[in-house]
Amino acid sequence: MSSFGGGPRVQQAIAADSIDIGLGSGPELALAAKGAPEIGVAAMADAPYSVLLAVLKDSPIKSAADLKDKTISVSSKGSLTYWLAQELSRRQGWGPEGFKIAPLGATGAQTAALKTARSTA
Repeated sequence: MSSFGGGPRVQQAIAADSIDIGLGSGPELALAAKGAPEIGVAAMADAPYSVLLAVLKDSPIKSAADLKDKTISVSSKGSLTYWLAQELSRRQGWGPEGFKIAPLGATGAQTAALKTARSTA
């Protein structure tokens, strides 16, 4: 098993014939439709119930309304997490750019950025 920092890196590994199976979210299927050397073989879930937005325990952010003009990390641009961030902003009534979206890669990089932001604030 390998962990990648978002769908684009999974797609690179598939194209390079470095992995046999890639597990990702829906946006990657657009590449198959555009001629990437892969096929979608299974839909394993419906809504993204396991996706969450985390803040540090001592953060002043206590609700979605507190996210206005903040920075939110996601795995990669165009990923499911990127779309979900835009959708959250839209549902708050801020349009797709109510906060800055930072594509940082895998969870480890996102967690490190969260902890670093606290130590430099």
